[in-house]
Amino acid sequence: MFVEGIITHYNLSIKAKNVAIFKNTWMGNELCVIDLNLKKRREKYIHDNL
Repeated sequence: MFVEGIITHYNLSIKAKNVAIFKNTWMGNELCVIDLNLKKRREKYIHDNL
């Protein structure tokens, strides 16, 4: 069973629609912020040493 991520923040305001998903990758914890308005995907890598 493959789980892509856990939705940790879901904002349905008028101006901002963002979905933040945490994933465990081989590089560490990956924070994927998906802007539903711009339809872009911004990724920030958070490593385990934080």
